[in-house]
Order: sequence, then C-alpha cells, then structure tokens
Amino acid sequence: MGSLPAVVQRPAVYNNGYGDFIFNTRMRRSQTQAQVLPIRHSKELGNKVVPSLDNVKSLNTKRTDAFEFFKLPLEIRKRIYEMLLGPLWVRNDSQDKWRIPLNVIRKQGSAENRFPFSPHPEFNTSYCWDCITSDTWIDPFKTSDTPPGEAYFNWLRRISHTSCSFRQEFAEVFWCRTSLTLESYGHNFLHLENVLRDRPSISRGIKYLYIAMEYMLEDIEGKVDTDGFIQQLRRLSLFLSLEKLMIVLGAPESALDELALGEGKYKVLNGIREFNVSKEFTIWLYIDPTISDSMTKSEKEFRDSDNYLSPLTIKYERILENRFSPVSLHPAELSEEEKYLKERAKGF
Repeated sequence: MGSLPAVVQRPAVYNNGYGDFIFNTRMRRSQTQAQVLPIRHSKELGNKVVPSLDNVKSLNTKRTDAFEFFKLPLEIRKRIYEMLLGPLWVRNDSQDKWRIPLNVIRKQGSAENRFPFSPHPEFNTSYCWDCITSDTWIDPFKTSDTPPGEAYFNWLRRISHTSCSFRQEFAEVFWCRTSLTLESYGHNFLHLENVLRDRPSISRGIKYLYIAMEYMLEDIEGKVDTDGFIQQLRRLSLFLSLEKLMIVLGAPESALDELALGEGKYKVLNGIREFNVSKEFTIWLYIDPTISDSMTKSEKEFRDSDNYLSPLTIKYERILENRFSPVSLHPAELSEEEKYLKERAKGF
C-alpha cells in the first residue's frame, strides 16, 4: 500500500486577497505628515500600552538577537495579533460578539487629499475606508496636531509589511469578524462590489452590514435598470454570509404606500430578500412629512413632530421588515414526507 502524498504548504504571498491596511485616507495630507510617535515599549510610554507589565519585575525587554516569532504555535500567534488589534475590537453588549467596524465611503476631493498613501494599482479607487478605535481605548500618542488613533493606524500600516507570512496571518485575524457600513451617497452596492472584487478574502468575515439607502433611491430613479440592480444584489449575496443586516431608508410621506408594496422605484428593494442573513434584519425609516402652505403653523409643527412621525415610522418599519425580510430568515416549509416523519418522531 503506497504512502499518502505529502501536504504541500503554499508560501504566503504579499497580495493575499485581503488587501492593504490603509485606512482613514480622508484626512488632509498635512495631517498625515504630522509627527508620528512610533509605537514601542519604553519607560515613558510602555506602561500606557501594556499596563499589565508594571508588576513583571523580572521581565527583560532588551534583546540582542531576533525573536523567532514564527516558532511560536499558531494559536499563540493569533492571540498576539488579537492583542495588537485591541484598540479596534467593539461589541454592542455582553451578549454580542467582538468585531472590527469599518465604513466604506466615496472618495472626495483632489487626488492629493484623497491619496496620502499610494493605493495598490489594481484596486478600484472609487471608495476608501474609515476605521475608528474603540471608545474604551485611550490613545496615548494623540497630540493637539493629530486626530485620535492616527499614530496607531500608521503603525498598523507599517507592521503589515513585516513579512508575507506575518501579513497573511495578521489579515486573517483582522478580517475574521467585521461590520461594514456603506454611506448613503452614490451607488453603495457598486462600492461594495468593488470592495469584494479588490479583497475577495474578506467576504467570509463580514458579519454585520449596514447600508444607508435614503438618498441612493433618489439617485437611481430612472438611471438604473431595476431587474439588473436586483441581479447585482443577488450576485453580492453569493459572497456574503451575514449575521445582521440593517437598511436605512428615507421616503416622503406621500410615497409610503408605494414603498410598502415595493413598487415603482422601490421595486429594487426586493433584491434585499436575496441576502443570506442568519440572525437579524432591521429597517430604519426616515419620513419626510407632507406639509402644505394651506396648513396652519400649529398643523405644520405637529406634522414635523415626534408625536406624529414616531407612530407612523414604527408602523411602516414593521411593514417593510416583513415585506423585504431575507428568505434565509424564514424556515423552509416541510415536505409531506418530512411532516410525516416529524409526527412519527413525537411518539418515541
């Protein structure tokens, strides 16, 4: 009996499908050229970065040779990557899982302001990223001339170039659980498609997706083929396995019935049902109340008040969530054979 063929471990490559670590490029170039403090362990700054080291008196932090990091077990290395990414992990409550939130935004301004760091030449440049640090993390390197977290993100970008193997493992931990927010300006789903085309390896780690469409529906009216748009959503759904999906919509009060039926320009929302969501689907609705010149001042104020808008908003949010809820959230109907076997199983 012949021996099994040996498993060949492919070496890590620089362009590994996760992309670069260039975030927050909307900041002005003058900001990116401000003095950046290197993140390092020192007598002055080390205690702020790793407070637990205060009580380790015997720790020798001075090395005369290279530390063989990749001889550590993979599980230990992953724990180290998680600690390095500590300022980015967030969760809503104790029942929620940790994740790294990111905003996908449309590029604005001149090329000089948009690209303080050169993007990969093969990447689409219609979008960029915003990534913010956790509210519970205090930036020990912030100065009056720099925004919060700037030194950390510059350091993050630099250490991603340590080696191809480091870059691969570090990216796997960074992108293992993320939430993406798409702003409401322009063709959001086109940006999302570009993101997944540029970074094909990140799709399985996207767990939360927040999409603002209140202005997008105005942009696409009469400009986008509705059936083609739904097909685009269907393509995107093949790459995503979400836990939560939240859609932000806006509509004038006069169009609420059309919106609730998914007709007219709102027909495109039927494509939302194609997304693969396992836990939660939410719609946030912003209503532009109908106010006419014939109304009195008090009537206008009432129409624009929470007393009038809140019940209307809650009512239509529930209607819209039922109509556009992803199919994956609804249990499949049992066949006759499955119903029969289920009934028989009750007797045992």
